[in-house]
This record gives sequence, C-alpha cells and structure tokens, in this order.
Amino acid sequence: MFLGAVLSPTLGAIADAQNGKRRWLAITAFTGAASSVLLGLVSPGQTELMGVVLMIQFLAMPGAIVVAKLADRFGKKPTLLGCLAVWAVTLLSAYWVTASIGFWILAAVIALVLGGTQAVSRALMSEMIPEGRNAQYFGFFNLSGKATSFLGTFLFGAIIALTGSSRMAVIGLLPLFVVGAWLLTRVKTPAS
Repeated sequence: MFLGAVLSPTLGAIADAQNGKRRWLAITAFTGAASSVLLGLVSPGQTELMGVVLMIQFLAMPGAIVVAKLADRFGKKPTLLGCLAVWAVTLLSAYWVTASIGFWILAAVIALVLGGTQAVSRALMSEMIPEGRNAQYFGFFNLSGKATSFLGTFLFGAIIALTGSSRMAVIGLLPLFVVGAWLLTRVKTPAS
C-alpha cells in the first residue's frame, strides 16, 4: 500500500513521458557523454588539473548567462542544439590536442557550454512539463541523468581497452552527442 502511494505519481510521470520519449532519449544521450569528455583530452599534471577544474568552475557561470541570453534571443531548442554542436566540435578538436595550451583552451570552451547546456536543457524541459507535475518530471529527469551517467565513462573505457588510444575514446563519444542532437531535433516543443 505504502509502496503504491509512493510510486504512483512517479509511474504516472513515466507514463506521461511516453509522449516525450525522444526528449528523454536526447537528455540521456547528452548526460552520459558529458560526464566523460574532460577525462580524455590530455594527461595534465595534478597541479594543472586543479587549475583547470577551478577555471571550469569560474567560467561555467558566465557561460550559463551567455547561453541564457542566446536562448532568450533564438529559443531554447536551437540554443541547446548549438551547445551540442560546440561540444561535438570540441570533441573533434580534442583529437589533435597535444600541447598544454590546447588543453586549457578546450577546457575553457567546455566550461563555457557546460553550465549553459545544463541550464538551457532544464529550461526547455520546464516548458514541456504538464501543469502541476514539475516535481515528478524533474525528479525523473535527475534520476535518468544519474542512472545513465555511466554510459559515457563506460564507452570511453571500452574504446581505450579496444584501441589503446584515449584520443580514439574522445572521438568515440561523438556519436552520443550526435544522437542526442538528432533526437532533440525530433522533439516538439511549445515554441516549435
């Protein structure tokens, strides 16, 4: 009885989500890939890595603000697709990075779109949630992100195990972003 009362709203949200299955797949594909990108760019030293992590923290907020302004001007869905394109170009660029400065530049680009991608995806989703179901949908959004966050890391590790190349592993994450973007193009949003 208690379990039914607890699960009923969540199961209802999942049932409603069947109407937006492509949206969930797009979000899932993006979340899994984003968790692994920074791991495979280059092998920095510990001090440099701490500096990059701090830089990412400081640049993610201004990046989110810029992306929010772009979303206001061009719409949330096109802006999110643009963020995914930046991620894809960054992954492709990472294949050729060998110098420390290249690592820092790519990390800065990732930092600028990282916060913005998260913010605009949540904002887009909030427009598509049925009235009064925010907690259920955002709970499912967070749960699906956590449940699939291993995908990018697993894919990255599997490609390294097969090829011995972290550069190939970075490129191997590209399909997750491409599939996520493709699925997002098929999602009908209130603005489209």
